[in-house]
Amino acid sequence: MIEISHEHLKMFDLLTSPICVFRQDGLEVDATNAAFCAWLGHERDEIIGMSVVDIHPAGQQALLRERISTFLDDDCETTDSLDRWQIVSGSGKLHHASVHWRKVLHDGRTAILVTFTDLTREHLAENRLQQHEDEVAHEARRPRLADAKFTRLF
Repeated sequence: MIEISHEHLKMFDLLTSPICVFRQDGLEVDATNAAFCAWLGHERDEIIGMSVVDIHPAGQQALLRERISTFLDDDCETTDSLDRWQIVSGSGKLHHASVHWRKVLHDGRTAILVTFTDLTREHLAENRLQQHEDEVAHEARRPRLADAKFTRLF
C-alpha cells in the first residue's frame, strides 16, 4: 500500500483534477487539493473533517457507504474501473463525476485517495440528447394531420 506524505499533498495542489483523501474509519476527509476545494466551493478547513458521505445527495449516501465498504473489504488496493458519483457543492449544485480510488496509508492509518473527473457537462448533454430522442419518438407515434385527412376519405 502506498503511503501518502505531506510532501505528496503539497504536490497535489499543483494538479487541476480534484483530489481528496478520506479515512477508512469514519470516512472523514483528511486532505484535499486546491482544485477539490474550488470545485466544491468550500475552504479547505471547512472540508477537512467533513464526512465524504456529506458531499453526496441524501438519497445516495447509503449506496456510497456500501460501495466504500465493499472496496475496503476487497483485497485490491485500487479500483479496476472508474466509478460514478454525484457530488453536491457548497452552493447546492449537483456535479457528476467519474472517480478513481486507491487504498493508501496516510498519517499511519488506512485511507482512500480519490481523484475526480467532472462529467457534469457530459451528463447534461446526455440528458438533452435523451430528451430530444424521446421527443422525436413521441412525434413519430403521433398520427400526421395529412394521414388523418386521407383516412377520412375512405
